[in-house]
Amino acid sequence: MELLTVKDFEPHVGTQFTLPGDEQAEALHFTLVEVRPLKVANLPEGMREPFELTFREPGPTVYQQGTYRLVHPAMGEQYIFMVPHAYSEADGATYGAIFN
Repeated sequence: MELLTVKDFEPHVGTQFTLPGDEQAEALHFTLVEVRPLKVANLPEGMREPFELTFREPGPTVYQQGTYRLVHPAMGEQYIFMVPHAYSEADGATYGAIFN
């Protein structure tokens, strides 16, 4: 399996990654709002450049940190560990995911 990089996500800023629903819960839609490379000094050769993703979910609930199975029309199914960052009634919650 090939490691995902910042370049895999950059074209998809502004698009939705969906957490599929089931009989008990509706689908959730996380919009990718930012892809940001992270600076690392002395990165060992062969390691992926680290980066951070920021997602926004507009609903009134803040979901716990954890690994979520998100589906994207172009990227397919991805398992992403997300951590809640902030919440506002106007914008919903933001979540971060760091890849290193």
